[in-house]
Amino acid sequence: MSLSVDFISGLYNKHSCYADRLTQDELSEIHIPTGLDASLRKWLAAKKDIVLLGNPGDGKTHLIRLVEDVIKRVNAEVVLDATAEKDYGRLVRKWKAASEASRPFCLAINQGPLNQLLADKSGSLPQLDDVAEQLRSLIYYEAPLKQPQKVIVVDLNLRSVLSRDIIQCALKNILRNDVLDGCPEVFDDETSDGSLNRAAMSNGQVQERIIQLLTAASYTGHHVSMRDLQGFLSYLLLGGRSVKDLVGQPSDLAYRYFNLCFEGEGELFDAIREVFEPERATLPTIDEHLWENTGVRDGWLFGRPPFTPDHLEDAWELFTTLKRQYFFEHADGGKLIGLQRDDNAAFLDLLSTGGNSLERHLPTVLKAINAFFCPERDEDGMTLRLWGSQQYDGHSPRVLVSCYQIPREKFQLQVPQLAPWLTGAMDYRPDHLLLRYKGDGGSVGLRINRGLWRALALALRGMPLSLRSPQYAVALQTFITQLYRLEANPQTIENAFIYNIGLGRVTRVTVDRHNGVYVRQ
Repeated sequence: MSLSVDFISGLYNKHSCYADRLTQDELSEIHIPTGLDASLRKWLAAKKDIVLLGNPGDGKTHLIRLVEDVIKRVNAEVVLDATAEKDYGRLVRKWKAASEASRPFCLAINQGPLNQLLADKSGSLPQLDDVAEQLRSLIYYEAPLKQPQKVIVVDLNLRSVLSRDIIQCALKNILRNDVLDGCPEVFDDETSDGSLNRAAMSNGQVQERIIQLLTAASYTGHHVSMRDLQGFLSYLLLGGRSVKDLVGQPSDLAYRYFNLCFEGEGELFDAIREVFEPERATLPTIDEHLWENTGVRDGWLFGRPPFTPDHLEDAWELFTTLKRQYFFEHADGGKLIGLQRDDNAAFLDLLSTGGNSLERHLPTVLKAINAFFCPERDEDGMTLRLWGSQQYDGHSPRVLVSCYQIPREKFQLQVPQLAPWLTGAMDYRPDHLLLRYKGDGGSVGLRINRGLWRALALALRGMPLSLRSPQYAVALQTFITQLYRLEANPQTIENAFIYNIGLGRVTRVTVDRHNGVYVRQ
């Protein structure tokens, strides 16, 4: 056995989380099998070239080292870290030589260096043209491109590691009895944080709540790597502390897993805090009983915590701890996530269910965009009105004008899908919707991420224009401008709406383009 408690603790932002610093035995001990392992072996055996694209922590090096036996068998040429290459011409020559010798080529590379490689050398090697084409089609909205023949691009930025199977396997690795039992100075004391966290995290209900929470976090748009997941679970168990730090320390609520879950640093912790905080999910009767210690006696896995936050100086902190513990350890705690019927929850539901619900939400989206530009008009969502302005100083417009509207039948909401040749290799969780316009003149789309969805929902509820995000205003105006170029059809006599933003007033006029006059209605 090559693992230790300190090694597991080091998975959280320390030495253990870097694959290139680990031995082959250590890699094997913490490895989480996925469909990608088998796919890489299959592609290499078929003499395919493979490009593993991703950020630090995505597991590029780890994956290549795990299939070294196949790499040796097929005599593949491997570049483990193209980021370190100073001469891209040398890299291209390696690839070309491997191709001429009918040897597979395996490349691990980050996005920036790959962009540079494609920009500099795309004309000198056909495979690079294939890579560039695949990068544009790894996710699709309607019909996917045909199956690639020679090169397979695997973008690990698209991989979701927050699937049930992966989470369960990661928990099993973190909670290995042979490792934890080998450290009696920490785990023989049943009252220590380590022992209490271990007992709870080994419980089936607590594991289900962890999976429930991480599944919700998987749709937030944060890029979560395997390193992030392992570090998260390590932190829940040990709080980032070494054996030396843990020995002899009395139990502290700050180091219990239900608090650590919401207090760590990193992409996954950020995603969790954005999607759910138990103390913010209100159940008035339950909250009162927890606050005053007057009820909720039954249904706890390990007994009701003996706390009464009421009248204490740190009342809110203690209530927060109780509510977090309630989520994980009470029989009804899992219902808390379902209580948060906010804009985030609606967006995540739409991404995860898709199908008929997309068509049902289309009028709401169109109505929200209309309201974003002109809240004074109560549009029904059956059309999208094209609002525009003319200004030269870069400031926010004071007047908007609209002459045209597009019927909803020309729009469609779409959820991105992973290219079919990758679906067996990795899980994908979409982080956006696409509002697609399809007309005779062409097709354009508006990418609606969680932030834009929230901005549209606030506009629909009447948020003043002055408080709206300039970032999303620019994205929406760009989309409207693209639509205007495709749909505008000036007539001699035109009805127009003029919206005075400062006065909050909409005026309808009839414009006579031929005579250069307008009549107010």
